[in-house]
Amino acid sequence: MNTAKYIELLETKLMKIYNNNYYILGDNDPKHNSAKAKQFLKNKSVMCIDFPPCSPDLNPIENIWAIYKAKIRKEKYANLNDLAETALHIWDTLDMTHIHNTINSMNKRLTQIIAKKVSYIN
Repeated sequence: MNTAKYIELLETKLMKIYNNNYYILGDNDPKHNSAKAKQFLKNKSVMCIDFPPCSPDLNPIENIWAIYKAKIRKEKYANLNDLAETALHIWDTLDMTHIHNTINSMNKRLTQIIAKKVSYIN
């Protein structure tokens, strides 16, 4: 996806449901940081939060992806269909306790990052 497609999606999808109770969270992706995308959001009065680059501590899904990828790497695959089926099975059987713990740890993570004035926790 490029900046033009990103702006098109914002215009055709986001602006239909957006109100001033929402914030857009942008990461370090070039299309999110482009001058055109930023100007579009500013012109539409969309409230944005910049997400610091390289901040897995602020993004719980990164921890879940790491677990998911590790499980996928443990398996052997005869073909692409085998990989696809196993990947879906692994996703469907991820331990929800770990997912909830990761999400519930966000308050502690945010507090540490704010206190240390950093983008990630060592």
